[in-house]
Formats: sequence, C-alpha cells, structure tokens
Amino acid sequence: MKTTIRIPQAPEEPLPELAAFLELFRVHFTRSEGRYALDRYLTGLLTELPNKNCDIIAASIPGSSEQQLQGLLSTTAWDQDDLNRQRVEQMLRLPSEGDGVLIFDDTGFAKQGKCSVGVARQYSGTLGKKDNCQITVNCHYAERTVAWPVAASTSLGRGKWLRLPDYNWL
Repeated sequence: MKTTIRIPQAPEEPLPELAAFLELFRVHFTRSEGRYALDRYLTGLLTELPNKNCDIIAASIPGSSEQQLQGLLSTTAWDQDDLNRQRVEQMLRLPSEGDGVLIFDDTGFAKQGKCSVGVARQYSGTLGKKDNCQITVNCHYAERTVAWPVAASTSLGRGKWLRLPDYNWL
C-alpha cells in the first residue's frame, strides 16, 4: 500500500495581515514580480509544511513556481541591510511593556555536502550529535506580549575551506 503525504494548501489570494505588513516594505521591491514572489514565499513559510524549500513551497502555494521563488532568493535586487533596518524600526514601534529579555540560541542545520559556508563536522544541539552541519547563532527579543527576531548569523567555525584562523567568528 502506497502512503500519500498530504501537503496543506495555502490560499491563492494574499493573506490580508501579511499583505498589510509587506506594504510597509514595498519600496524595497521595485518590480511587481519580486513583490508577488515575496508574498508567495512568506505565505509558504507561514504554512504548516514540515519541510520548507522553494520546490515544496511552490508545490503547495497556488500561483507560485520554483523558478519564481528561486529568483526571489538569488537574483531579485533588494538592499538586505536597509530592509532589515526598516524591519527593526517597525518592531520597535510595537506596544511593549519594556521588561523584555534578549535570548541567544544556536541552531544546527544538517548538510550533506561541504561547499556551503560554515559547513563542518561539528556538534549540533538540534541534531543531538556531532555531524556535518551549519550552525546559526540567533538573537530574539521576548517579553510577555511580544517576541521578534533581532539578528541571526552563520557561525563559521574553524573552516579549512575558508582558510579561517583557529577560532570562531561571530
């Protein structure tokens, strides 16, 4: 008997809350194709899909294609630093009780190859063992009423491929 994996479908129309949020960042995407691909990609990230990559998201999000999503991530022109700066400014405007904390955490991502930046055989708490993976260090602000990501960085470790010194760079 063949088991079929059901992929939850997302709505064809943009989610109203997401559309309102993305309107704030419209200035960073001068072409309508980039804005539409961003909406579809983020809609896919918000679904309950167990794994999320361009192929899987495109298969479950109406009106999107893998090529369109890959184009957003690899060739669409936008200023990452400027967009991130604007994102943080928007988050700082949210109502806050002011008694929040910064949470730092590392997350491991299993990798098969060795060509991605920071990939090495290293311990990953996420995997619970030493394996071939990338590690990111994440910082989040959290309080009782609000939580949001502040920053994330790939830990480069002691990569011989990058010819880095024998200590961690953050």
